[in-house]
Amino acid sequence: MMKKRHIFLLLAVTLLYFFVNFQRTAVPGTIFNELQSDLNVNAGYVTALGSSFMYIYAFCQLLTGLVVKRYGGFRTILIGGFFFSLGSVLFPFSHALWQMYVLRAFAGLGASVVYLSMIDELSRLYPQQFTKLFGLFTCTGYVGSIAAGTPFVSALHYFPWRTLLAGIGLTIGALYLAFSGTSLTCQHPEIKKNSGSLKPILDFFRNPLNLKLAAFSSTNWGLYYTLLTVIGKKYLEDYCQMSVSAATAIITIMGALSAGHNCFVGFLAPRLHNRRLPFYRCASTTALLCYILMTVALVFHFRHPLLAVLFLATTPTASISPVQVAYTREINPTSNSAPAVATLNFLSYLFVALFSNLCGVMLDAFAPSLVEGIKVYGRNSYLLFFLFATLVSTIGFISIRRLPESNGKNIYGTK
Repeated sequence: MMKKRHIFLLLAVTLLYFFVNFQRTAVPGTIFNELQSDLNVNAGYVTALGSSFMYIYAFCQLLTGLVVKRYGGFRTILIGGFFFSLGSVLFPFSHALWQMYVLRAFAGLGASVVYLSMIDELSRLYPQQFTKLFGLFTCTGYVGSIAAGTPFVSALHYFPWRTLLAGIGLTIGALYLAFSGTSLTCQHPEIKKNSGSLKPILDFFRNPLNLKLAAFSSTNWGLYYTLLTVIGKKYLEDYCQMSVSAATAIITIMGALSAGHNCFVGFLAPRLHNRRLPFYRCASTTALLCYILMTVALVFHFRHPLLAVLFLATTPTASISPVQVAYTREINPTSNSAPAVATLNFLSYLFVALFSNLCGVMLDAFAPSLVEGIKVYGRNSYLLFFLFATLVSTIGFISIRRLPESNGKNIYGTK
């Protein structure tokens, strides 16, 4: 009976992760134009809705790593899930911009606990099958990004965005209540004493391997996720002159590729003798090439829907979570694995928030034109962003080639 309850909790957390990804992608990315028209604000204010979610999400990764280490994953979700539910339910009913920022921050606060808590519980309950199960968890969760694309836009033809998000918020609330009721009847690990020290976080930054890894993994994720959740759909509509449905379909496919590739990597890594660097080197090379080509297209005024192929090509470069989590644990002390993963996650989403803010500033650097009540940003605005993306990718490309191979073993202190 207890095992069945644990399985139910794992399934519930996976569904919560589905909605975490939905919320991160849908607001503001999918409904960028709707939010801008509804609120009558510049791009910077709309992208700040994504940043208000991501900043708190990022900083809470540090706290979550310490809390999970002491209290366990399920106990942590019991608290964080409340804030995620509250922010998701109330956001569509708010109209003042400051209220929307606060509620997005609440949602980010609650959403921040799901990923790391699941890592902790999977490694505790199924240590021998961690990579495969984590790949499936990531894959299932990322389907939320797919749902936030074409299915969500199709539903917008029949219902207002506020009505749809309200229904999704209530679903999240009901799922949280089911999780809470089951969790309170389960046995959990004993609470660990004296595990709230900040030393593991400081140790992360003292490890040069962590810094080299973060120089690629965190910044590359920041660029990819800014494309997926903030600027991507808008760029495809404004510059590539794609229709709303076509641009949304590309974002949807990106979500599907991300989900499938994470699952694929989870099964492929053991068959490559747990080698990690082939994944990183392939990802860094592909990412840099894609951003260079998108920049060149803007420089030479090349406008064509085929540029969407480059968007799709960036997706696998940022969808190697099973390898990334495993490698992070292998280049840090075993006792510090959870805080290390938490800190790398913090940096990844910190860069998402920073790049989202910068994206809004870059778009507003040049005045948009008004077309049928929608603000359309020009070539120069997008050129600024992709020049920046190329520079960041170059730094990551160089850094990742200075890392040693682990072959699935803990190499902390040996390299």
